[in-house]
Amino acid sequence: MIKKNYIEIVFLISLGVASSLSLPPYNYLIINFFTFSSFFIFLFKKSKTTKSKKDFFFYGWLFGFGYFLSSLYWISISLTFDQNFKFLIPITIILIPSFLGIFYGLVTFCFIISKPQKIVSSFFIFSLLFGVFEFIRGSILTGFPWNLIAYSFVNHLEILSITSIIGTYGFNLFCISLFTSPAIFILRETKKDIGVCVIFLFLPFLFYLYGSSYKETFNSSDNVSYDYKVRAIGSNISLDRYYSNIDPVSVINDLINISEPERDEKTIFVWPEGILPDISQKELVDRARDAGVMAYVVKPFTIGDLIPAIEIAISRHTQMRSLAAEVADLHDRLETRKIIDRAKGILMKALNLSEPEAFSWIQRAAMDRRLTMKQVAEAVISPQAVPES
Repeated sequence: MIKKNYIEIVFLISLGVASSLSLPPYNYLIINFFTFSSFFIFLFKKSKTTKSKKDFFFYGWLFGFGYFLSSLYWISISLTFDQNFKFLIPITIILIPSFLGIFYGLVTFCFIISKPQKIVSSFFIFSLLFGVFEFIRGSILTGFPWNLIAYSFVNHLEILSITSIIGTYGFNLFCISLFTSPAIFILRETKKDIGVCVIFLFLPFLFYLYGSSYKETFNSSDNVSYDYKVRAIGSNISLDRYYSNIDPVSVINDLINISEPERDEKTIFVWPEGILPDISQKELVDRARDAGVMAYVVKPFTIGDLIPAIEIAISRHTQMRSLAAEVADLHDRLETRKIIDRAKGILMKALNLSEPEAFSWIQRAAMDRRLTMKQVAEAVISPQAVPES
C-alpha cells in the first residue's frame, strides 16, 4: 500500500507542472535544470531508504501527471465550440494526463528495479530509461509524441540542427541527460563525477557551433533558384462552418478561393490542421482536380508520404506546362497557316500567280525584309498593301 505523504505528492506534481513551463509559449528552458535534477535527487535518495516498486511507480506517475496536466489542458478548450464534444472535457483534463503519466511511472519503476548504487551509473540508467519510454510513448498505439522534453529547445534552432544527425528521440535523450546532469555535481562521490556533468553542459555549445555552420551553409545558397512557391494559408472562416456539416463543398470552394491558385504557377499550399470538413474522398478529389491541384496529402502522413507527393505534383505540373506550351505552339502555327493561306489567295488574284508561286513570293519577301512569313502575310492582307510582282 502506498504511503500517503502529501508533501511529496505536491512536490512531485509541482515539479511536473514547472517542467511544462519550458515548452511553448512560455519557453523557460532553464527551469528544466532545476526540475529534472530535483526529481533525480529525490529518486536517488529515496532508493536508499525504500525499495517499494509501487511507491517508485507512483513517484514517476505524479511527475508525469503534473507535466501533462499543465501542458495539455488546452485540448479541453478546443472542445468547447461544440456542445456535442463538451462531455469529453473532463476526459482530456484528467484521463489523458493520468494515462500518459504511466510512462513516467514505468521509468521510475524500472529505475528502482535496476538497484541504483553509484551516482553516475544511476544517472545514465535514469536518462536512458526516460529516453526509451519517451520513444515508446511516441510510438505505441500510433503514438503520442506531443510535448517531448526536447521541445523546450524549440527557440534554439542552431542547437536543434543536431537532430539531423541523432534524430528527434536521440536529441530528446540528450536533453534529459543535460537537464539531469547538475544532480551529479550536487551528489558527486568523487571529483571524476564532476567531469560527466561538465561534458553534458559543454555539448550544447558544440551543437550550437554545428548548427551555426549548417545555418551559414544554408543561407549562403542564394544562387539556388526554385521554380515553385510554398504558400501557408491562414483561414479567417469561422470554424463553425467546418464542423457543422452544412454544404462542405462550399467550404472547399472558400479554401481554394482564399488560396488563390494559379494554373501557370507551381505552388505548394499548406492549409491549417483540421481545416477540411467532413467531406467524402471523391468530392474532395473532384474539387481538387477542378482547381488544378496536382497532388495533396492529409494528416496523418509521414515524410515518406510528403516527399513523393511533392515530387509527383512538380512532375505533373511540368508535364502540364509542357503540354500547354505545345498546344500554344500548335495554335500559333495554325493561325499562321490560316493567315498565309489568305495572303496566298490575295496574291494569286492580284498578280495572277499559282499557289506555289504565291508561297515563294511570301518566302522571298520575308527573307528580303528580314521578317517572318506571318508578318509578310499580315502585310499582304492589310487594306493598305499593294503587292508588287
